[in-house]
Amino acid sequence: MNEVTSLIKETVKEFNNDKKGKLVRNYLKNTKSHEVRSVQEKDNIEEIISDKIKSDPTNVKKAFVDVLFEQLYKYSAIFKVNNSNYEEYIEPLKNKTYDKENVEFVFNEDMQSIVIMEEKIGHKLVDDSLIEVKRINTSLITIINSENGAYLVISTESIPQYYRRNESTQYYLNKIDKIRNFIENTLFLSLSAVDFNYTIEQIRKKDDENEMIVSAQSMNTNSGAKATLDSSSSKDIILPILGEIKNLLEENVELFQQCNEGYDLLKNYIEELEKESDLPWITLRFNNKIQVKFLFEIATNKDYTLLNYYSDYNSSKKGREAMNDVTNKIISKYNTFSNNFSEN
Repeated sequence: MNEVTSLIKETVKEFNNDKKGKLVRNYLKNTKSHEVRSVQEKDNIEEIISDKIKSDPTNVKKAFVDVLFEQLYKYSAIFKVNNSNYEEYIEPLKNKTYDKENVEFVFNEDMQSIVIMEEKIGHKLVDDSLIEVKRINTSLITIINSENGAYLVISTESIPQYYRRNESTQYYLNKIDKIRNFIENTLFLSLSAVDFNYTIEQIRKKDDENEMIVSAQSMNTNSGAKATLDSSSSKDIILPILGEIKNLLEENVELFQQCNEGYDLLKNYIEELEKESDLPWITLRFNNKIQVKFLFEIATNKDYTLLNYYSDYNSSKKGREAMNDVTNKIISKYNTFSNNFSEN
């Protein structure tokens, strides 16, 4: 990748203070103890980073890449790996034998992950002038091994609007599609898309589920109506308001004894609405901490489910750890419910 040092400097400008601090800490971990004194002599964190980029670019890059491995990625998609010997297919990326202009791959053995660093050019309005800006845009490939086989997770980080040319979610879908195409058609690794629609439907229905709670969802009815509702706790209902109506009917059966036809009409309507309506997306809260929005095919026109991470400050600080928790839990549920479905 061209002008790596310059691109790192520009990318770090868009880091928040927490990520900048993590970069400096990683740098000090990778260098000799005498560097601590030189760092302490600087007035602010931006000055420290700028100075070290000039004087020690190799170790700064290593610290920068460590941050990329540790950070929380905004979007991801999960695929089943169909090759039992998948390691052979990704070997070129591990050994950096695959070369591509303006793209660099870095493999981390411990994390079983590959960071993809790509130069990204955008245009930003500054003082009424449109200027060209550059930075590193990062994606991540991670291998997850489970009892039912290996899964590959493709993740991509959030990037400011002026790099995306007014695209929103579609930009991230295109990034994932591009990496998937590269893996399948250049590395020849066989992947199967994972759709979590059925899995989440089963999670939603289970009364004993407490680690994953439906916190929001969208509904498109056959009549063309659309609804989006949030809920603090929702397990066995499609939308919170429908659940409340169902409870109201059940608790006041005696009031409808003189109007059984009306009672049945309303009850049947709710049941039909639940069965026939489309759910473009649904948000799960994991352990009352990180929230993940699952966008299904009706919302994305993709054969995989897009995971969109919403995190509070603590979850963001946990970074990849928070993502890994979600990934392992949802893959485990996917395997459980897929096995149950195949047995029935």
